[in-house]
Order: sequence, then structure tokens, then C-alpha cells
Amino acid sequence: MNNCPWLFLRGLSREKMHWGDFPSVFEKKFSTQVECIDFPGVGEFYQGEGVQSIEAIADHVFEQMDKRSLKTVNVLAHSLGAMVSSAMLQKEPSRFDQCVWINTSFANLSPWYKRMNIKNISKLTTLFVYFDQPDVREKIIYELTTNMHHDRSLIQAWVEIQKEHPIVKKTVFHQLWAASRYRCESLPQKNILLLASKKDHFVDVSCIEAIASKFQLPIVFHEEAGHDIPVDDPEWICKQIASHF
Repeated sequence: MNNCPWLFLRGLSREKMHWGDFPSVFEKKFSTQVECIDFPGVGEFYQGEGVQSIEAIADHVFEQMDKRSLKTVNVLAHSLGAMVSSAMLQKEPSRFDQCVWINTSFANLSPWYKRMNIKNISKLTTLFVYFDQPDVREKIIYELTTNMHHDRSLIQAWVEIQKEHPIVKKTVFHQLWAASRYRCESLPQKNILLLASKKDHFVDVSCIEAIASKFQLPIVFHEEAGHDIPVDDPEWICKQIASHF
């Protein structure tokens, strides 16, 4: 593995605190530096406006990288974060070396009803109906995105994050709109590893398989984890990175 620091990018409506202790575990395991950057309207930027395109989120991340004097980085990005990573890679490829994308999708490669699994329409509807009740919302997110975690005290931890950095429904809709329109037609030649969950109930696994096929990228499958592999099995992620890079 190279000596570049790692940039961690989270997914839809999530912030850096949702990584839990994974960044510190990753730093110790690989003797590296991890930087986590939140998106507009989320986490430390929760009081600001969300933006309506993946490219605009990418520009925001570049601004934060510059403020932290991050010149060249490796990236570990989950779901919507991987879309942002791909947009950044196309804008300034020289600033990136190794990239790991987890359970993501592109609009030009997969239909909307697979990018947000239509089987979950009732849960998603309930989530937005009760959006202003974080205990209900975070419980649904936990059930939609995890398969292996089994410690439901994490739901309350997520509720506490929302109390500290409340996300508004408008920001989530902005992110959904941005993700729904994001297309990736080409990628520079970079070392990109795809990690996928065969039992992802939120985004159909065929979506990331389509990316692997389109761009001839290596893909490794987790047999049991849900959409949020960083929560379900962070050790597995580390193992795949150690093996690939």
C-alpha cells in the first residue's frame, strides 16, 4: 500500500460520525492517516444548504481537501459517496491513487427501481412520513442497510448523532435528486476496487456489477452483509484492501 492518506466518504444522509470507530481502526491497521469529509447539509455542515448535483458535492469535497492540504489521497467511499468519488476522479484524476467503492450505482447503467430497491417501497414511504422522528427513521435505516450487526443500541447512537447534527428532509431530497441523475460514462485508468453485498436489500447488487462490467473493474462480493458493509463487517473491508493493494 502507498503512503497517501485515505479519504472516507459516506452515503445518503450519513455523516462522518456514522463511520463509528472504523477510521481509527483503519489507521492503526494500515499505519495511515484517515480524513472524513461531510457533504453539504450534513454533519459539520448541517446548518448549510444541500446541493442538487453530484458534481457540486465533489467541488465541496475538493474545497475541504484543499483546506486540509490534502494533495493526493486514496479513497474509500460508500454508496452516494462513491458517486462523488467518481466525479472527483474525472475532474482531477492526478489527486487520486487507490479507490475503493462500496455498493454504489450509476444512473446510466442501472434502472431507478434497482438503484433504490422497489421491494422496500413501504419502508421508504414510512421513513419519509416519520422523517421528523429520528428514532423511527433511524430504526428503518438500520433495518434497510444492515444484516449482520445485531446490536440495536446502534440505533440510539444514530439518533444522538441526529440530535447533534440534524439533517433536514430537503437535504435528503437534494441528495436523492443528485444521485438519480448521476451518470458516469468514462473513468481514467486508476486502481479501483469494487466491494459488493450479495444481500444488499437497499440497492440491488446488479447495479455495482454493471459498473464492474462497464469499466472492467475488479469486484469482491460479501455473501451476508447488507448495504452498509462498514457497519456490518468493517474487518472484511480491511481484509479486501490488504489483499488487493
